[in-house]
Amino acid sequence: MLLEALYFVFFLALSLLFYYRSKYPLHVLFFASLLFIAYLQWCAILLLLGNAFFAFYWGRLISTSAKHKQVLFVLGLSILLFELVIFKVLLLEDGAWRGSATPTLMLTLGLSFYALQHMAYLFDIKIGRIKPEEKAGYYILSAAYFPKLLCGPVITYQNAKKALFSAPIFKLENLVSGANRFAFGAFKKLVLADRLAPMSAAVFEGSYPLHGFTALFGGLLFTLQVYFDFSGYIDMALGISRMFGINLPENFALPLRATSITHFWRRWHITLMQWLSAYVYYPFSYYFRKSALWSAFFGIVLTLFFSAFWHGIGLTFLLWGVCHMLYLSIELLAQHRQIKIPKALGWFLTLVTVSFANVFFRAADLQVVYKLTTDIFSFNTFWPHNWLAGFVAVIGKGGELNDLFNCALAALLVLLFLLFEGKLNAKANSDKFSVSWLFSFLLLIAVLGVFSDGEQFIYARF
Repeated sequence: MLLEALYFVFFLALSLLFYYRSKYPLHVLFFASLLFIAYLQWCAILLLLGNAFFAFYWGRLISTSAKHKQVLFVLGLSILLFELVIFKVLLLEDGAWRGSATPTLMLTLGLSFYALQHMAYLFDIKIGRIKPEEKAGYYILSAAYFPKLLCGPVITYQNAKKALFSAPIFKLENLVSGANRFAFGAFKKLVLADRLAPMSAAVFEGSYPLHGFTALFGGLLFTLQVYFDFSGYIDMALGISRMFGINLPENFALPLRATSITHFWRRWHITLMQWLSAYVYYPFSYYFRKSALWSAFFGIVLTLFFSAFWHGIGLTFLLWGVCHMLYLSIELLAQHRQIKIPKALGWFLTLVTVSFANVFFRAADLQVVYKLTTDIFSFNTFWPHNWLAGFVAVIGKGGELNDLFNCALAALLVLLFLLFEGKLNAKANSDKFSVSWLFSFLLLIAVLGVFSDGEQFIYARF
């Protein structure tokens, strides 16, 4: 992984050099994006180009057909959804969620993210919100743009057009703030997420019975892992984009400080929720507009169902979606009846319920789900009688000295980070050059980063 990281830094430096010195910067960005994909899996280029050309020309067909606009839109949307279902099924059969870089996974790099852009593009043309793009190269670049390809953020074509296609102006502060943000994201991924990964895996991949608290704590560990992993990627993507003078939308806003599930979803994977709100929730809830309560309820069900499907076809993802449907429905009824709880209690319940739902999200299959939920709801054995053997040794993978040291170090780093996260985020977004900031994070990454057996980005598996 270290060698791959050095290759990428070299690739990024060359891309920036040619981008700012070339008369045709968009051409540089286009070929850099294709080169990035080819390095990972050259066949993935064919799938990406095929999807982009289809959406580009189908959008023009929808725009020029007044009589059959609705039929063409439904047909185009069905083709994109059918393709997504087929590849999700293949990914499920390949076991890509278990972490292996399967051929299907490598072929479908970024598919879930650029498929949303294509669907939104066809919908926006159908309702007259935008006009179809006249240049195929522009549209393909908006889908292939390499910083956002693997894990987002999710953006619509009109937003991509505003961000990508303005003339680049070299500014030193863009390079500085971009480098700050990139180092911040790399720290979250290599130092925090990848240190939490073996602790989380010890709970979800063990075959022995667990105490309920230990099993539920595994859900919390995974929640922290996926947050640092995913938000770390987003920080790196936004940092790289800023170096190119491109501003992509934020995707997280301190979600672990949310005091309700509704609040949580406004802060977690923001661009996906914005997409779901615009293209699933509001269009479908419109049909039930006579009743505000039922409109909101059906909107929640459809939105979370689509979100579960977007993450994966397996029943584990569906159960994860059902959990959040129930959470949001309960909050909707509580709000309707004007029931309020203290913020501190709301924060605690939000963290616990999100962690419980993530047990389904992380579980490899229903057998693991059954085992862990049985452990959690075995109230007689919920609390470990021997905390060293029933809790510490489990997440420490048996209690080896190196593993226990990793657990203690991870706990300390995570607690310190979460305490000062707001200030750290503000500093990472600053365009003021700080040698101490950059040096500190690079030093922490070099000393504490997990390079030898670190995991791939979690959301790249979707």
